[in-house]
Amino acid sequence: IGQLDRTFAIVYAGEDPGVEGAVVGATAGLTVGSFTYKNIILKGITPDPFTDAKMKEIHDAGAICIVRKAGDVVTSEGTVLSGEFADVIDGIDYVTRNIAYKAQKAFNNAPKLPFDNRGISQLEAVTIGVLKEAYKMGIIAEDDDKLPIYSTDFAPRSMTSASDRKERNYQDGKFSFDPAGAIHYATINGTIEV
Repeated sequence: IGQLDRTFAIVYAGEDPGVEGAVVGATAGLTVGSFTYKNIILKGITPDPFTDAKMKEIHDAGAICIVRKAGDVVTSEGTVLSGEFADVIDGIDYVTRNIAYKAQKAFNNAPKLPFDNRGISQLEAVTIGVLKEAYKMGIIAEDDDKLPIYSTDFAPRSMTSASDRKERNYQDGKFSFDPAGAIHYATINGTIEV
């Protein structure tokens, strides 16, 4: 994840000051995983009268604009300059920071974590706990059986290197997850019989 993943650009030709503040104000109190940055309703902001072609150009550049949809003034999209969706970046940050924090808490609260399968399983349990929480928050997707799509792979002591054990540096814990993302567009087909 690079700098462009942390840069949110708004193209706004209107004269209302504080467009950035309106977006922050509308989203700052929301729980990570519970929202996407597209269609965020903004108060006190006049929308831009951009054409669809101009909005596509702005979106292709990774930026968003402020428009009116269904009577509300809203953000037109939810991407950062890299093209990734901002809610995905928020979710990744939430998971990685909480795993680091809770792993440190495990170190703080134990007289020691032994460099064997007992200590390794405690680190894996911390990781699984954060992933379960992220799933409940809407950060992690679920499969067709309504199960969260994440995994962990923590190598047992027997698979670690002697040098890592000597330096007390466990480097063999891994996790992965599928972000839940969000639906931004929908085509709904129907049949009408007369």
